[in-house]
Amino acid sequence: MSQENRSQRTEKPTPKRLKQARERGQLPRSKEVSSAAVLIGFLLFARFLGPMWLDRMQVFMNSWLASTGHAELTVSGMAAWLASLVAPLGVLLVLPLGTLFVSSLGGSLIQGAPTFTMKPFQPKADKLNPLKGLKRMVSLKQWVEVVKSLLKMSLYGVVAYAAARNVLVYQPPGTSGAGETFRVLVSLTHKMLIYGSVLAVGLGLLDYMFRRYDHERDLKMTKREIKDEQKETEGDPAIRARIRQKQMALARTRMMADVAKATVVVTNPTHFAIALRYVPGETASPRLLAKGRAILADRIRALAKEHGVPIVSDPPLARALYKSVPIGAEIPPALFRAVAEVLALVMARRPSASSPSAGHTVRP
Repeated sequence: MSQENRSQRTEKPTPKRLKQARERGQLPRSKEVSSAAVLIGFLLFARFLGPMWLDRMQVFMNSWLASTGHAELTVSGMAAWLASLVAPLGVLLVLPLGTLFVSSLGGSLIQGAPTFTMKPFQPKADKLNPLKGLKRMVSLKQWVEVVKSLLKMSLYGVVAYAAARNVLVYQPPGTSGAGETFRVLVSLTHKMLIYGSVLAVGLGLLDYMFRRYDHERDLKMTKREIKDEQKETEGDPAIRARIRQKQMALARTRMMADVAKATVVVTNPTHFAIALRYVPGETASPRLLAKGRAILADRIRALAKEHGVPIVSDPPLARALYKSVPIGAEIPPALFRAVAEVLALVMARRPSASSPSAGHTVRP
């Protein structure tokens, strides 16, 4: 990625881009974390199971070496002699090697669940290009890895010296014998494992944090890519706007058609118009069929007159219904009394021959 392109990628990667990177096997993984897990696993093995394992190894080696003098110097005899070494030794090595395997697997799992994909192994033309391969070898990232490796080796050397200096520099005189030498070597190995594990954990944390930062930086997106992804996922904003307009127009058409079914229209009298329907036994409470303000309110009033729906002027009630009740919903208990008074007025005047004709304004 060129410096110019990197400077344009200022937006954090979207979940979709992170998912695509995961499917490609592009994950923030640190080898230092796995190395630290292996060292800690081996340290725990040496601390709790090491003495027992060494005793078994010593018993086996004494037994095997004792049988060496009785081996026949023939092909079948040498084969049997090697078999007596390989099979039991393999059984003895299962425990330490299994510990190292489980530790390495744990170091990988704590960095996140693995993704099983063959995409990293698929052949790519740019990887076969020797010029691009040479560029990768001399790239800044490769030099950074070389410097990190040298620095890591230096730190491990310092830690090893710090762990061994008591033995190398301050070893008391007169220390001799195979048993004493073995004891010193075991103590030195144990101390080096402890020091090395502490250093490995620190390096693993730092390297993992850097890997995550570098991974997110490589996946950063430009604003144009964000917009393109949104279009691909949700559709073109202009198309979505047109769809919303059509949906609103259809909803308004259905709403206006319901005005003819209304029992009464409550008005402001000019700014708001709310169509209500109440038929005893049909619903438990009155329901709001349509509402509107300004031009839409004029249209509701005109339809009410056209279909003979009574119109009642009640400004406070009209405003309250417009603000608090959605279309198609039943009237809330707080407005029951006011709506009931309007409906009672309409019902009371409907049978009367001297009442105003349907579609005319009724004043309470």
